[in-house]
Amino acid sequence: MDYAIILTTCAGLWSYVIGDTVRFVDTVTPRVLVTGRTSYYLSAFGEHLIAEEIEDGIATAAHETHTEVSDFTVGPVFPDGAGDLGGHIYIVEFAHSRPSPELLTQFQSVLDARLCKRNEDYEAHRSQGFGLKAPHILPVEAGFFAEWMRKRGKLGGQNKVPRIITNLDMLREVVDFARSFNQGVRATA
Repeated sequence: MDYAIILTTCAGLWSYVIGDTVRFVDTVTPRVLVTGRTSYYLSAFGEHLIAEEIEDGIATAAHETHTEVSDFTVGPVFPDGAGDLGGHIYIVEFAHSRPSPELLTQFQSVLDARLCKRNEDYEAHRSQGFGLKAPHILPVEAGFFAEWMRKRGKLGGQNKVPRIITNLDMLREVVDFARSFNQGVRATA
């Protein structure tokens, strides 16, 4: 189980959330493993996915489908109306050619199954169409994330593609850019 680190005074007069998450490796001789950041968390619908689980899901899906993922990001997709379900959109840049629709369906299925296996809350929300749609995979052409980061003025070694995007304006921006980028690449090919 992962925990967030909070510094406080002995009397609890003040406290500060550091932003790191840790897991105890040993409790006899206290040792912790830093597992991520509290901001690397996707829980728009109560699914409580952490970055480690999402990255493991993507890696497992890539391995099972014999594909190679260059980069990816994920964000929540809220329902359009009453009775609709929300879900997650994964924007995935594959290292080589874009996978066939059948391979994308298999990739999505393996990713969904792996997330269900790793996270009980996600599994509960996915069961019987209760609270979440299956993940939607939006494949992008090679070079997409480098171009998106360049467009945002964030290209370079000190900047990373955000794995989890919870800011809806930024998510809309990257999805729109992905769709136009894919059309632009196909038009020039």
